[in-house]
Amino acid sequence: MQYVLFIDDERDYSFVEVNLIQTIIKHKPQQFLIARNSSEAINLFKTHGLPCFIFFDHDLGEINGKVDTSMNVVNYITENYSSFPDYIIHSQNPIGAKNLHSKIESFKKFLEQNS
Repeated sequence: MQYVLFIDDERDYSFVEVNLIQTIIKHKPQQFLIARNSSEAINLFKTHGLPCFIFFDHDLGEINGKVDTSMNVVNYITENYSSFPDYIIHSQNPIGAKNLHSKIESFKKFLEQNS
């Protein structure tokens, strides 16, 4: 199933700009799903596979008293898949966003060099 995943503990995707929607439409998603924490996102991967596009917020609140971030999601993808979907990081945490971007781009570069 082709789907877009929006990962954010608070917002919904109504703030997404029209030009971003046009970028996503090229993937022809069948569904637009929301995960409020990293566990929900990972469970969606286990059920539906990787999405065609991911919106990442960095800070995802707490799970069982532990800070949750989208880095858990990125780590899961890099440890279990040999590709990475198109993505946008919409986090208001600039350091967290930079860390996500760096990890994702390093993984994509690794894949390119080893393909």
